[in-house]
Amino acid sequence: MSVEGSNARQLTKGDSEGSQPAFSPNGTQLAFTCRTGSASRICIMNRDGSNMHAITPANRECLWPAWSPDGKRIAYWSQYEEVWVTDLGIGEPVRLFAPGPGASTLDWSPDGRQILFAPATGEHAGNQLFDIASAQTKRILGADWKAAGPRWSPDGRQVLFASYNANPGIYCLDMSNSRVRKIVTEADIPQ
Repeated sequence: MSVEGSNARQLTKGDSEGSQPAFSPNGTQLAFTCRTGSASRICIMNRDGSNMHAITPANRECLWPAWSPDGKRIAYWSQYEEVWVTDLGIGEPVRLFAPGPGASTLDWSPDGRQILFAPATGEHAGNQLFDIASAQTKRILGADWKAAGPRWSPDGRQVLFASYNANPGIYCLDMSNSRVRKIVTEADIPQ
């Protein structure tokens, strides 16, 4: 649909459910979670709904697709505990890391070197970064924030995230000094 909500049109049809859509960096394709029966796979299609096909195997539960900045790879959660990536030129899925249970959105850094994520539970909770070259994971925000949905700023200097702590809202983390500032809290939202 258009930004103002007009011209809505259905892209998927049939028995499968579609969720968690993500535009490719150039805006010509969509990646999304497609569920048929009890299986969830990552599918891609042209933005007009044509050429839809799965890029992940049918025997794995796959969620939350995220395009790399160059549009050549898609990262996603598999089995709710591992993050995998599929190179669209090769088509073979590769396991990147296993941060523990709890799926959340994934977001590639603007330079394509790191993946931002927020596991939902336990010792792994809080915003974290996975560095692709070193294969190391680093926590950038503690579990007490109960963070979700982290997103990079276009310049890679800040991370925007939702928090469900004692003061729920939207916050911004400055990557240069680790300071967090409030953008909007629940109290700021008009009733």
